[in-house]
Amino acid sequence: MPPLALDAASADWPVDAADAVLCINMAHISRWEATLGLVAGAERLLVKGAPLTLYGPWRCEGVKTAPSNEGFDASLKARNPRWGLRRVEDLDTAADARGFARTRLVEMPANNLMLVYRRWRGMSNVVSRSWCRPCSRHAIYRPLSMIPKALLA
Repeated sequence: MPPLALDAASADWPVDAADAVLCINMAHISRWEATLGLVAGAERLLVKGAPLTLYGPWRCEGVKTAPSNEGFDASLKARNPRWGLRRVEDLDTAADARGFARTRLVEMPANNLMLVYRRWRGMSNVVSRSWCRPCSRHAIYRPLSMIPKALLA
């Protein structure tokens, strides 16, 4: 299926189900309500364990933001005060409220991050907890199926 054009903040999406939701460079250049709508939409579309993945520049508590991202944030806010870099912790909270847990944080080129969330609510096999890089302060929960069997023996 090709990418779909939609208003992430709207409850009316042109699709009823998906195997995954991928959002690239939207959260920082839209209203926060659009990101909240994206998470709500993913909750409606995705089955348990399916990924919601967001890519772009993010702030992480306790981690110094790169000067290039600080300048980018200032330029976004100058264009629209409701835009700007978002905090990973705020997205974690919003995702948790909709039944998602962050299972991966990947540092990407140009000071960007890829954040992967999976539906967990109702999953009894969420047992592993590790700490996110780069800040090492926020738990990442992993479904049992993602843990090598040798580690469970």
